[in-house]
This record gives sequence, C-alpha cells and structure tokens, in this order.
Amino acid sequence: MEAAQDLLAKAEDQEDPWLISYADLVTNLLAFMVLLVSMAGISFESIEAIPGVFTSDKHPPPLKTLSAEIMKLAEEEGLQGKVATDVDQEGLAIQLEDRILFPSGVSSLSSDGGGLVDKLARLFQKMEERYRVRVEGHTDDVPISTAKFRDNWDLSAARALEVRRRLAEAGVAEERLSIVAYADQRPAKVPEGLSIDEVRARNRRVVIRVFY
Repeated sequence: MEAAQDLLAKAEDQEDPWLISYADLVTNLLAFMVLLVSMAGISFESIEAIPGVFTSDKHPPPLKTLSAEIMKLAEEEGLQGKVATDVDQEGLAIQLEDRILFPSGVSSLSSDGGGLVDKLARLFQKMEERYRVRVEGHTDDVPISTAKFRDNWDLSAARALEVRRRLAEAGVAEERLSIVAYADQRPAKVPEGLSIDEVRARNRRVVIRVFY
C-alpha cells in the first residue's frame, strides 16, 4: 500500500497522467487482495500447526506444547513406542495402542489404561474450551463375533465410548467430547517390512484427536 501511495505522490509531482492511472491500478489490486484474504476465513488457530509462523521455539503454540507434554508422560509411564502424537492442519492426533488401555477383546479399560486416560484428561483441562476432543476406535482386520460384540464395529465403538466416558468422569466437559468408530476401515500408516501380526497390532488402537 505504501508503494502505491509513493507512486501516486510521484505522479502528482510530475503531472504524468499514465503514472497516476498506474498508481490507481496498483492501489485497487492491493485492496482487492486484502478483500480476498479477509473472505477466505483463514484461521490463526490453524496456522499454529505450521512451525515458525507467529511463534518462536521459546513460545510454542498450545497443541505443540500439549504434544510434547503427552510424549513426556508416555516416557514417564514407560510407554515409548506405544504412544505417538502428530500435529497437522486439523489439530493434534494422539495414537494409543489398544493393549495399553484394554485387555484383548474387552471394552473395559484396564486399571493402568484408566489411569493413563485420567492423566490425559488433566492435560486437556488445561486447554481452552474451544479445543474439541474426539475419540476414535479402531480394530485390526480379524473378524470378531462374541456374545457382547457382533463385529469389529461394535468393539471399536464400545472402546471409543469407554474412553470418552472416562475423560468426562475425569473432568473434561461433555460438550467438548465426541466419538467415532472405524472398525478396520481406517488402517494405520505403518512402515514397510512389518509382519502381518505387527501390522494388526498397530491397527488395534484408539486415537484421541484435539481439534482447533
């Protein structure tokens, strides 16, 4: 905008008609660009996922901080390799292997699993209320059929609901919480070279997503 104003002042000094028209054009283009950006609905919360934007290493954005706190918690609990976090343009994804939360084929949290969810809840409570939390249930591709669970959809939904309920009991506001079940329809990204048993173990998981 300053450049356009300089051009306009120069044009008026020199009494050069074409320069005045050019300066007007530049001013109008800049105004049009500002209008487009304002209409694009760009969210500064979503920008915080991009390293180095409006932040410094000394003051990381909230979800980066939460991610670091969760990985520190995992290390303290001896869960290295069983807990993973990832911050992207949607928010923070916290991936938990099912065996650290549930016994095999069961939807009730183990004692240790419940304790871990309680500690995650305390971290979520420190976040502003605008951050929403969604619990995703995932299974491997081995069909299950029991008296309690008709199929993998039932199991993944029951586990997601159990984690959501525990988060609520630990103090996370109900209106911030939701669940979704995927059964085996959203396989985890795994490195090549793993055995089929290792791949299935990676797919049996709960993912807690914290959204901007």
